Amino acid sequence: MNQNKKTRNTIILIAILTSIAIASRFILIDWPNFKPIAAIALFLGFYCQDRRIAVLTILAVMLITDCFFGFYSTVLMMSVYSSIAIACGLGYFLNRWLRKSRSIIVRLGSVASAALVASVVFYLVTNITVALVSPWYPNSLDGVVASLAAGIPFFKYTLAGNVLFSLGIFSTYFAWNSAFADRPAEYAMGKPEIT
Repeated sequence: MNQNKKTRNTIILIAILTSIAIASRFILIDWPNFKPIAAIALFLGFYCQDRRIAVLTILAVMLITDCFFGFYSTVLMMSVYSSIAIACGLGYFLNRWLRKSRSIIVRLGSVASAALVASVVFYLVTNITVALVSPWYPNSLDGVVASLAAGIPFFKYTLAGNVLFSLGIFSTYFAWNSAFADRPAEYAMGKPEIT
């Protein structure tokens, strides 16, 4: 596959995932935190060799949709955006890990584990930030514990969405890659296509 075709395919893939991410924030509005945003961030971190593209793409999605939903506390926004960017970083490490195994069970288990870690990071970072900067909780350990407890109902949606969407996106990618197994082994193994 020549470089121009790889670049074109990557741009199309990023455009599709960006559209899905933006649409999901409007369509799934009644399901708190059940969105493919972190799953897409995880995949982009896995797929893009240039991690800046992954991070900038997913942060642009958040910024564009927040323009419609309204902005909120800068510190809280930074905690949300940082948590999503961390998912991109997890995708990078996931890429390195997945190259070590061809087993689909190991690969999907690794994806589910990364989605779980992304969910826990989002839960901890955002709820601790809420406890420390908002007027809703005392700025103390008791406030942090209360905030974490109040976030549990939202965490189950975050976890379900991250795991389900991640497994869907990655299994589709793995199936697509295996359909083109006649390509060089480095691409069949999931080598990122952006240089």
